[in-house]
Amino acid sequence: MSRAILTSPGLRTAYVTAMAQATARPGAEQTLAPVIGQGPSWADTYWNAVVAVPDSLENAAKLRILVAGAPWRQQAVMDSDRVLAIRLVGNGHFDAARNLALALGGKEAAPARGGGDLLMNGNFNHAPTLPPIDWQLSSLGNLGASIDATQKSLVISAIGGARGYAARQLIHLEPGRYRLSWNLAANGALPQNALIARLQCLEDVSSPDNRSIPLTTGQNAADLSLASATCRWFWMGIGVDVPDGGAGFDAQFKRIILTSMASDGSD
Repeated sequence: MSRAILTSPGLRTAYVTAMAQATARPGAEQTLAPVIGQGPSWADTYWNAVVAVPDSLENAAKLRILVAGAPWRQQAVMDSDRVLAIRLVGNGHFDAARNLALALGGKEAAPARGGGDLLMNGNFNHAPTLPPIDWQLSSLGNLGASIDATQKSLVISAIGGARGYAARQLIHLEPGRYRLSWNLAANGALPQNALIARLQCLEDVSSPDNRSIPLTTGQNAADLSLASATCRWFWMGIGVDVPDGGAGFDAQFKRIILTSMASDGSD
């Protein structure tokens, strides 16, 4: 089929579409890796096609991971990788999305009872690489967020009526006790509860383990506890809630870090 694609440009779309659909078959990633790994001229067409096939998403992630490894080392993040990550999460393939991010150079989050920051890019050292494993940033008419890598800060701007997530990322957590710490500055006094950290279960929307923590200016920390073992995957988000007609604000996070209390020696 690869030779046919190269020698029959007029049939390229049909052939690549068929290949994208066939990626859903068991073991397809092993068959396709030596072909895609060679970087054929039609590879971009294939990747853009396969992310549009819901049944092929998991195997597409496995294939992308294979060609990111030896001997092909295709680790540069493509636009189709970003689409693939978003659609994996949207279809509930959370482990596959995280594995994809790790294969493409993302930092591996420590286990819930290990050490270090459980969030990716909590110090805002770089622009998001592969949302929503890295930060997924809002860009709305009344709410916007961006990462200034030179200043190592997350900048949030909101006006009256702004509601929703300014930034969020997918995170894997086990039951236990955690500490959220942050460093926040603003251009003035923030309205009460204008900025809130939210931990929302993705596997069970009725889970009692959803948590909200008001985010106030300065260097602060708050503890939270997860008791249920029915949820492992969460949105860790920075939410904004400004009343209609309320005063807007500009805020800058220098860091937002989540650690297991078992790892930092806290009681």
